Amino acid sequence: MRIKKVAEKFEINNVLELPSKNNEMEFYIKNNKINLMEQTIDSIEFAVKHNLPFVEVFKFNNSDFVITISEKEYLLNIEHIFKSYIDSEKYELCLRVKKLQSLLKYLNEKEIEINTIIN
Repeated sequence: MRIKKVAEKFEINNVLELPSKNNEMEFYIKNNKINLMEQTIDSIEFAVKHNLPFVEVFKFNNSDFVITISEKEYLLNIEHIFKSYIDSEKYELCLRVKKLQSLLKYLNEKEIEINTIIN
């Protein structure tokens, strides 16, 4: 009888690599603001899906530094992104953010309920 190897399927959050020099970073942010916000949304969605206490979002070229967002800051970041999309009139991007915002609010309420019951 033959033994089959079953490869486990692991999902990996794609962490965006940013320039490490200040002048390059300024230029990059200025020209890629929407992409940076979309990367943040992708990372938070990944974290929620995998129930992670924090998620890596960005890293820097030629550096060990990584930017992470903690679970308690997911909703705040999403709210800031939503406001930015509204202010810049990027309405076509708002639906996804609004859905994630609602999910995070729901999860936060459930966490409060559980903590109230336990305590």
